[in-house]
Amino acid sequence: MFLCDFFNFLLLIFGFSAFGTQQGDGGVTAYFQENRVPMPFLLMLLLQFALIVIDRALFLRKSIVGKLIFQYCLVFGVHLWMFFILPSVTERQFNDKLAPQIWYMVKCFYLLLAAYQLRQGYPTRILGNFLCKKYSIVNYVLFKGFMVIPFLFELRAVMDWIWTDTSMSIMDWFKMEDIFASIYQIKCMRGVESDFPQPRGEKKKQMSKLKTELTSNTTTVIVHVEWTVSRKTDAKDSTGITTTVRDIKLPPLDPIRQTLVDMLNEDPRAANATIIFQSAFPKFLKVTARSTNVVSQLMRSRRLPQRNHEDKDDSYLYRNISVQLSTDKDCCAHQQWWVIHETCTDYLYNDTLNQVPLNDCDKYIMMFLFNDKAFPKELSFISGFGILGLYTTAVIVISQMMRKIVSDMAPKIMFDDLPYVDRILRLCLDIYLVRESGDLCLEEDLFAKLIFLYRSPETLIRWTRPPEEGERTDNEDQDEEEERQEEERRLAEPSHRN
Repeated sequence: MFLCDFFNFLLLIFGFSAFGTQQGDGGVTAYFQENRVPMPFLLMLLLQFALIVIDRALFLRKSIVGKLIFQYCLVFGVHLWMFFILPSVTERQFNDKLAPQIWYMVKCFYLLLAAYQLRQGYPTRILGNFLCKKYSIVNYVLFKGFMVIPFLFELRAVMDWIWTDTSMSIMDWFKMEDIFASIYQIKCMRGVESDFPQPRGEKKKQMSKLKTELTSNTTTVIVHVEWTVSRKTDAKDSTGITTTVRDIKLPPLDPIRQTLVDMLNEDPRAANATIIFQSAFPKFLKVTARSTNVVSQLMRSRRLPQRNHEDKDDSYLYRNISVQLSTDKDCCAHQQWWVIHETCTDYLYNDTLNQVPLNDCDKYIMMFLFNDKAFPKELSFISGFGILGLYTTAVIVISQMMRKIVSDMAPKIMFDDLPYVDRILRLCLDIYLVRESGDLCLEEDLFAKLIFLYRSPETLIRWTRPPEEGERTDNEDQDEEEERQEEERRLAEPSHRN
């Protein structure tokens, strides 16, 4: 269920243009290039994130009633948004784009799994991360990926601490989670070493060295390609005058064309003539750093037929204008100029446009522009370093990350090179178990014992020594326990006799 929500979260990030209006401004990539984040995009991400948090809280509290109410709200909310709100905002059905269809399908899978969870009930014991049930190399890689995702480990720990009954403080909780994460990774690596042993005194194979080097070079190539692409884009958003040309064709025998010719030739019959150009003037424009688009949502009237979004005719997006030639013959320069007015006698103006604030059709020709917010002058020092400062910062950050991996290893040898961690791992699992059982006093005692192990090097060495010959290991106890549970489950099943 979490994977379904996380997939939809990523889908909203990379496919937001399919959920937005049909202005075609380039999607999220164009938003980031223009240094702005649209408010609907931010609200959708916050809502998707809130759904993940609520689901996690209900899971930790084991609230079946709350989960049932949340399930009904999701069913009605998702279908109301997909079938009514989204089409009204985007002017198209949600199945016209692939991203909303995938989002809806994944959400249906989530609702199906949630219904199954409601029927079966929450587990009586919630012990740790679901990725830590086994100790294979696959679980190790998945857990490392979980730890690499920014803020995911911290956010999960905080949510678990808030909605779990415990006697620990928030910092003790983080210590416990960090110890368990470290011990689990060491346990997985010791399992890999036992599965693929290397004879003592044998040199490392050249192939293993090449694999390690290839991994490092692959990372370098990926970073290099990203910087190469960024250098080939515009170094700075273009600013200045944006010119958009809209042609209005006048055939040879068109009356408007003949009247225009008479006006230019100063024919007395066309002295006070007025020409009406159809669909020549955009009333509402959305202006970005890279394009200028007409806003279609505001050019509607209740008395006009609804337009199909597949219709290629965009004449309804523009207003009619009246043009009149004015001449000042008294002046020696014999000046001429065009007097332009918007035609304000149609249904659209009477129903909608006359209610727009500051829209004066008598004195002026009004155009409304939707622009981006300018970067504050107080924060200009952030964007004033240019691309050189950005590259320098990136190089420093990457070098520090690499240095952190390969340096400062000496203080961590005591905790990273533990030869046998099963006893400490069992202690961590016991802490989880007594916490779920509600024995908070025993939880405090076991956690104090765990902290004492990390404070006492001698005790830690004794706890992490390999088992002696004839001593049972925790893996053997675990395998025996699993076999016993499987035998009890088999005996509990009713026998079917012919």
